[in-house]
Amino acid sequence: MIELKTYPTHPIMVGLFIVFILMIWLTAYYFIYDTSLYYFYQFTSYFAVLLNLIFLFALFFLLIKLFDRIYKQLFSTEISFQITPEAINMSCPASKLFKPQQFKWDEIASIRLLEYNQSYPYLQIELLQKNTTYQLTFRTLFEFKNNQQKQQIDQLWSMIKKQSPKALKFAVDTVGKDKQIYSLSSDVAVNQRYQDSQIKRQFKLIFAALLAIIVVICLILYISKRQDGISLDNKEQPIDGTNFRSAQDQIYIWKQGRGHFLIPDATTENFIGLSLDHLPDRAPELYSNVGKTSQHVYWQDHILEKLNPQTTQYLGNDYSKDSRSVYYQDKQISNADAKTFSAILHPKFNALVYFYAKDQKQVYYQNIALNNLNPAQAQAFLNSRDYVHDQKNVFYQQYQLKNLNAQNTQIYVGANRFSDGLNLASDGHYFYLNQNPLPEVAYGKYFGSHAIDPTQLKIVATQSSEPYPGFYHFIFADRHRIYIYDEFYQRLVQLYDFSPNVIEVTQDHQFQVNAVPYTFQSKLIRTSSQRSGTQTHGFVIKLINENDQSEIADYFARIATSFSPKRIFTSTQN
Repeated sequence: MIELKTYPTHPIMVGLFIVFILMIWLTAYYFIYDTSLYYFYQFTSYFAVLLNLIFLFALFFLLIKLFDRIYKQLFSTEISFQITPEAINMSCPASKLFKPQQFKWDEIASIRLLEYNQSYPYLQIELLQKNTTYQLTFRTLFEFKNNQQKQQIDQLWSMIKKQSPKALKFAVDTVGKDKQIYSLSSDVAVNQRYQDSQIKRQFKLIFAALLAIIVVICLILYISKRQDGISLDNKEQPIDGTNFRSAQDQIYIWKQGRGHFLIPDATTENFIGLSLDHLPDRAPELYSNVGKTSQHVYWQDHILEKLNPQTTQYLGNDYSKDSRSVYYQDKQISNADAKTFSAILHPKFNALVYFYAKDQKQVYYQNIALNNLNPAQAQAFLNSRDYVHDQKNVFYQQYQLKNLNAQNTQIYVGANRFSDGLNLASDGHYFYLNQNPLPEVAYGKYFGSHAIDPTQLKIVATQSSEPYPGFYHFIFADRHRIYIYDEFYQRLVQLYDFSPNVIEVTQDHQFQVNAVPYTFQSKLIRTSSQRSGTQTHGFVIKLINENDQSEIADYFARIATSFSPKRIFTSTQN
């Protein structure tokens, strides 16, 4: 009789533990990825992504180790082996999950002892029976922490060899560098067949996993690239000023990234594309989605049921109306006054603004009515398509920026190819980033935070429309500190504290402290390869003392469109 400490591998429990490991790791991945990458970027921009992935996978293996310890603590037990000339009897009174088992020698096809050397202090016993077509009927794993425990297992194997019939043949196989298989078989070929079947099974599992990954990737690529429209093989003819195309006496609408879609009940003879090219002193709109026949008015391939084709007018930017009804795209604006409804034009250029309109009662953003705007006074800002105002109030799209003084408000447009379309609106006292007030908390470069008073801030620098010679996020200053708004993390970060000295803003991108001039420099951080081309990760902003050109502080900012696990879920929800 020999007793050995082991932990039987219960399939359900192992499965649950694997699920727990994956859930915890994916949760950690979701919450830690951005933060850990942020700190790696502070030290090395070029290898930050690689180091972050290494860190997260190291965390994954640490979780496996942790759950391995927990599993062993929960399920470790003592198995009693009673070896007789007739059979091997195994029992475990302390565990209800382990039922007593008996294996008679004449029923045994093979007994295998797998020894994992070096970094794996494990031994595993497997038994195969003849009456199950040489399928595995028993397996248990032992971990030896010292030589004494190893000697107990060696003693068990010696007892098995001693008591086993001479018909069982002994063999040793080396598999890889770290595993040896000691086996007693009634037929050496049986052990070899089983070993080969295990290898095939492993390859099948690996192949199935790789195939599943490939299928998922192909499915994602197919969905992202899929065009559910019709290909016209470049045989279509454009209808000037619109997205409509004619081909073989049929009319189609071209949708970006989706292909061409047939317009019902429309032919080249009865269809008219509506655009603004014929109106004097108005900038042309090249991509109208509105057209009509004598029976119907269309927005793309949708019929606008309540519009009379005979009296329909196209106002631009997907607005259409007749004498009674108004539509934005295919949505009717139910309370609009059709007689006085018109698009809001740019105050300087005779062009449309995206996407504002008004009647005698109301101002609209797309099909949403905006309260607190006077239609007679409503107009767009000179340099932005996303804002509209009257004498008192300012709106960003459908959101009212309540604290702004409309008479003093300026719009700083931050749109460029590395930005996420972030704009800044300010009247000199309050600041809005798109529809959101500027945060009232500033974070340290590495840790810590403190409250700020946004009304005490001044603009030091704004984004440029192109990244050369410099690319800046919005930079602010209060009496003593310089702050950068990090567009990716959507928070204010303190770049430098000049306390107790006072900051005096002199001009864009420049300020002085105690008559010492300071300015900002920026540098794009890129990696490039022959296969993937150039990839921009972000940029470093440096605060420079102009007197001696010394660097006072720096900050690395990721571009707003960088990858983030959170954005996958955000974009999915949107």
